[in-house]
Amino acid sequence: MSFSASYAAVESIYANFSGEWDSDIWASKYAASAEKGLRPRGDHFVWVASRSARMATILTLSNKSVSAEAVAINTEGGVFEIQGKDTVLNVNFLIAARLKCRGTVRIKDGTVNVANTLSAGGHVATENANGTIEQSGGVVNVTGHAGLVLANGANSTGVYVLSGGTLNVLGTGPNQCIRTTGKGSFVWTGGTLNTSRTKLSLANTASGNLSPGGDGKVGVTQISMAGNPPPTGLVYEQGSNARMTVDVANTKSHDVLDWRDTDGNSSVVLNAGSGLWINMLGGASLGVGDVIIPIKANKLTLKGDLKIYYNGKPTKAIAYEVKTNSAGHKELQLTVEKAL
Repeated sequence: MSFSASYAAVESIYANFSGEWDSDIWASKYAASAEKGLRPRGDHFVWVASRSARMATILTLSNKSVSAEAVAINTEGGVFEIQGKDTVLNVNFLIAARLKCRGTVRIKDGTVNVANTLSAGGHVATENANGTIEQSGGVVNVTGHAGLVLANGANSTGVYVLSGGTLNVLGTGPNQCIRTTGKGSFVWTGGTLNTSRTKLSLANTASGNLSPGGDGKVGVTQISMAGNPPPTGLVYEQGSNARMTVDVANTKSHDVLDWRDTDGNSSVVLNAGSGLWINMLGGASLGVGDVIIPIKANKLTLKGDLKIYYNGKPTKAIAYEVKTNSAGHKELQLTVEKAL
């Protein structure tokens, strides 16, 4: 992964003291005293730093709309906390830990727009960082070519914990996905995940919502085949309190989880009680005999009865079964057997 063309020339600004974004905590040099009236600009590289190694700086952004080239934590135990429903952060890079530091980004509310890279641990392969991104609310939109990188480089460690809110990892490029090149993990305990692609297994075994395309839009979540070799043997597992939202425009246009790799080794596991929430768009409806196929996989296992919902209400009018298509792949087929 490389910096943007302007990255090396970007002017830096340092939060060497704890406090709100719009307060006198900023300095033009690392470990320097705060300069009254100094504030980050949209073209600044913002460092969450400190005056000494014993100080863990906590930078807070609350109910303000701000922009920066990048925000990164470069102090041991540093924290960047984003809160307040009216908060908007626009950045090219958001990095929870750089160099040899341990840092945490906490997203409690608001909107975070990342136009290049969202990284938990490290930004270049030579770093030895340990970072965590905790999202308990708000909306995070990752639209850049590098996607969500959990850990960058063999020596870095990174964790993304999604417990609430919505995480959108979007784009058409092969690396616009959830991925890691180090010791990375994605922990999903709640909230909505909308990702175009992933290079990692996904365990939706708590109370999460998989929503390809995002709630209210048709989309596809699939395994990214980029890399040499490409990913193989990935698992998507959905628990009894978790769900997949299936937005449906018509029988030919609806959300799909396409969990197939080129080696034929990836699998979907739906546990007993797992939910499929069918959401009809634009006043559309399904009639008796209509069929949709929301899941395609190399291997597909049902470990008990599923729960089917139609426009928010449980229904027994839609039957489901696993079928094998002409290519030998598994499909979850839903058929309307009674009027809805």
